[in-house]
Amino acid sequence: MIKKVAVFGQTYSVNAEKEISILLTALEKHNVVVFFEENFYKVIKGLGHLTKKYPTFASFHDLNSSFNLFFSLGGDGTILRAITYIRDLNIPILGINTGRLGFLANIQKNAIQESIDLLIAKKFNILMITNVPKLGKDNNNEAKRFVTLVDTLYENKTKLIISSDSEPEELYQDGAGSFEFIRTASRLKEMQSESWGIKLPNME
Repeated sequence: MIKKVAVFGQTYSVNAEKEISILLTALEKHNVVVFFEENFYKVIKGLGHLTKKYPTFASFHDLNSSFNLFFSLGGDGTILRAITYIRDLNIPILGINTGRLGFLANIQKNAIQESIDLLIAKKFNILMITNVPKLGKDNNNEAKRFVTLVDTLYENKTKLIISSDSEPEELYQDGAGSFEFIRTASRLKEMQSESWGIKLPNME
């Protein structure tokens, strides 16, 4: 059961007032205790986006295994920073995309309420990246972001499962940095092994 969650966002995502409101309403409907990252909390509170006080956290040391989920509001960059708060605590990160579509921010703005209800009903203990596309020579920037993302997840021992129409080694074969991507593909394969403790969630 989800009882306590952490919420983090970049200061540039504070324009997502509606999404923050929907998220809080959905969580509090189920009596979930919400903690905000300290700096993010100061910004949105100063803009008048909150109607009451919330507890905060400032660093990795303020979090522990009692947190069931870590919400990241923004895009891939926000999730990369969120991982630095989680480290080895094994708290699942759920990305809410409040900007451009990213690889990992997997809840769209118009699906927050429904997604929270599903999360409350089921227990998810795995980080999922869905519908990863095959990248080409015109996707150099996207490939760099993906490499950074995978490296960060790998180095932090984050549990991961990916869905894609392509095998890891086929995701980026033609473009700047494609040779270096071989290491990324190798890491993706390693992260699929049982030693990473990855198990498919029960979706029934």
